[in-house]
Amino acid sequence: NAGSSSLKGFELDMNFRIGAGFNVFANAGIAKTRYDDFVTGTADYSGNRFQFAPEKTAAAGLSYDQGIGYRASVIQSYTGDVYLDNDNRQQLPAYSLTNIRLGYAATDWKVEAYVNNVFDRRAKSYAYDYSDYTPAPSFVLSGDYENWVPDPSAGVVAQYDF
Repeated sequence: NAGSSSLKGFELDMNFRIGAGFNVFANAGIAKTRYDDFVTGTADYSGNRFQFAPEKTAAAGLSYDQGIGYRASVIQSYTGDVYLDNDNRQQLPAYSLTNIRLGYAATDWKVEAYVNNVFDRRAKSYAYDYSDYTPAPSFVLSGDYENWVPDPSAGVVAQYDF
């Protein structure tokens, strides 16, 4: 556990209704994280960024929806680079994804088709190397663990309200 840390940032969200059911939106966030005082054993992580915390995130999109009738949206999201360790030596690069939805809505039901990760972006979203973790000489873990951005996926969602 860190003795003290700080997180400073902001988030900006803009939404503009163009008219005739069209909407444009964008958001961006910046989170500056730092360990102010983090000394454990002989290691001093003070001044380093938090692990697994991107400094920058963003998304933008365009949608069409008039309530009853056809609807569609396309969203581009961005996740900035993250550090995997308190040393801030191992890092995962930033990545972006594109998702789309097309559908139709009536008074009490709707159906939508979607495609996530349209452009088949391959990126790690999390990684941990157990070989760096040895809590006691008699107990050793080895190997690694990774999460990847999901492969492209498509599907249909139907909803009925009663």
